[in-house]
Amino acid sequence: MSNWNQHLLQVNESYFEHGGKALSFSGRMLAAAIVCAIHAVFPFLFTNSASSIVEKLYNDIKVSRNPTKSIDESDDSVLSS
Repeated sequence: MSNWNQHLLQVNESYFEHGGKALSFSGRMLAAAIVCAIHAVFPFLFTNSASSIVEKLYNDIKVSRNPTKSIDESDDSVLSS
């Protein structure tokens, strides 16, 4: 199995499905970074926004990696692969 396909087979996604998810995740991480930067300067703004984005992203990745499991049943180690 080539390096090109190995990860796609592991996550059971096509090239375009994986690309779409990765771009979606990166956009959400960028949004979290921006609200964190604003919060650093203005602590009264976005008090929970970044952590909420990261938590939702984390849960979406867990479910994406284990689609037959609920969020509570998913293994936390999926993010380390």
